Amino acid sequence: MKFDDAFFCFDTSAMSNKRTDEEKKFEGTLKKSRVTVSKSEPLKRMTKPSFELTPDGNRIFKETVKMLMTTEAVTALDVFSVTMFAYWVAMFIKTDKDANGVFVQTFKNGTSNITGTFSVIKEAHTNIQYYLRVLGLTIKDRGTIMAFAEPEKEEEDNPLDAIAEMLID
Repeated sequence: MKFDDAFFCFDTSAMSNKRTDEEKKFEGTLKKSRVTVSKSEPLKRMTKPSFELTPDGNRIFKETVKMLMTTEAVTALDVFSVTMFAYWVAMFIKTDKDANGVFVQTFKNGTSNITGTFSVIKEAHTNIQYYLRVLGLTIKDRGTIMAFAEPEKEEEDNPLDAIAEMLID
């Protein structure tokens, strides 16, 4: 028996006939746990935050996602950043409300110091500014992000149209 004969003597009918995930998806038999979602495609529906937020944080998260979804600027990869943005905005609002406008504490000996609430507000402001840049929510950053987007192809002049216009004139 030659090598070629040995190679073709296997019964291939007993081998498994595995279908691809695409075939199963087309047939409607693909398990939901195996469905892959593109993380770079724009979100089509509202999603949950990456971690639990306060009621104010949840409201800010939902409004931010809605706004970004209208421009197709939010993907599954952005959900954590939007969650962090909502967390820090909610923290800023709550701390500012709790401070009642008192940001400097004065001691009996006449010295003064900023309060802990002022430090929290300052940190929240810094983080809010960071996430605004990350999400492209400022005019400057949106311009920078759009500069890297695919440029729209301009319609090129059709040479046949130019010839037709010359013949008409």
